[in-house]
Amino acid sequence: AGCVMGLVGNRTSHMEGGRESRGEPQSAIGVFRGKWMGTAPSCITNSSTASSAEGLARRRGLQALADGPSEILDDLIHVGFYANFAAQSGMAPRRIHSRRHLDLSAIRRAGSFFNTSARVRLHLLTSLRAEAVDLPGFDVIPFDMSQEGWCLFRSLARLMGERGTPYMLKPLAHYYLPRHIHRLILVDTDLVLVGDVLELYREFDAMQGAAVALVREQRPPRDGVHPYLNGGVQLFDLDGMRADPRYTQALDFYASGKSGYIGRGADQELYSRMAVDFPGLVHVLPCRWNRQLAPYPKGFRHRNVHTCDAGRCGILHANALPHIKCIVEHMLATDGSCTAWNAFQASFNDDASFRNSSCAGGQYAKTWRKARRIFRIAMQAYFADCCRPDGSPDAKVIDKKLRWIFD
Repeated sequence: AGCVMGLVGNRTSHMEGGRESRGEPQSAIGVFRGKWMGTAPSCITNSSTASSAEGLARRRGLQALADGPSEILDDLIHVGFYANFAAQSGMAPRRIHSRRHLDLSAIRRAGSFFNTSARVRLHLLTSLRAEAVDLPGFDVIPFDMSQEGWCLFRSLARLMGERGTPYMLKPLAHYYLPRHIHRLILVDTDLVLVGDVLELYREFDAMQGAAVALVREQRPPRDGVHPYLNGGVQLFDLDGMRADPRYTQALDFYASGKSGYIGRGADQELYSRMAVDFPGLVHVLPCRWNRQLAPYPKGFRHRNVHTCDAGRCGILHANALPHIKCIVEHMLATDGSCTAWNAFQASFNDDASFRNSSCAGGQYAKTWRKARRIFRIAMQAYFADCCRPDGSPDAKVIDKKLRWIFD
């Protein structure tokens, strides 16, 4: 039912409260920020730790009887979309939101690209109740957590700006997802799957005990050494998170404030630190599963950062910048075929054609007049294969589903 996790901490010695404290990991990423919010008490109770230890012992016993590490309890592929708008629970009655509103049409379109197999189950993770969300084909899962889960969320949320707060419910998925979901592929809605979801699911077998897996951010490391991770695609070994207490203990360490201020990078910053402090908990996915369109740094000038040699593009992600969302929106509105992708790229070469494209109008028209040339070159150099080969079964299935949804 997944792999038992191993936790390896980079141990350091540092000063705390005027005395030296040993045994606590200290992040190599983000410590230069110079911000400090003070420490908070632990959210983990002795009873929950004991329960996790018992669960780990049972899980180890079950795994010893399994035929192999890739055997799972069910044959389903669970794909989750994080709600764009949610009411905050367990805190002040103000709203948190990762977008201005809950765009159900975007979630529906993105979900249709994943729902190409009878094994796939789609979920919407939100604090809204199922009756408040009209999203056929999706299982609506609210953010119902224990007191311990909300304690971790509150403690983590105080260590970042308001813009980053909504995303901190992602690392706590093992608190609110049903136990029949053993593994989850969690994705943003501003991306399009152009590869095979079965191939993406097989990446769980390469995690080797890690709790979460992500792709590196397509930019040079901020500290020159440790790569930053992008949260657009996240693989969760939920059984491992629930059974082995060390992932939750790592979250509790960061929530305490001992690692310092997290910042608006939110879950991405958290995972990036965790990959340094506890490398056994975080696995790095091949770059093909999150090809990022953001022109970092300096307009795609660093070829070694944007080039991906890990196989054909699997996911195209319009991350970070609002004006590039139209690229993925165009792919979602079509069948994702290479014919549609090539025609879209060709529209960047001609003024008349570009004026009719999905990126030409609206509030970002002026931005695109400057960015068009950069993206025309980048799409050919780095993202040319971010499409489904014409006539592929997945493309035909998606085209049929999209016609049913929007006709």
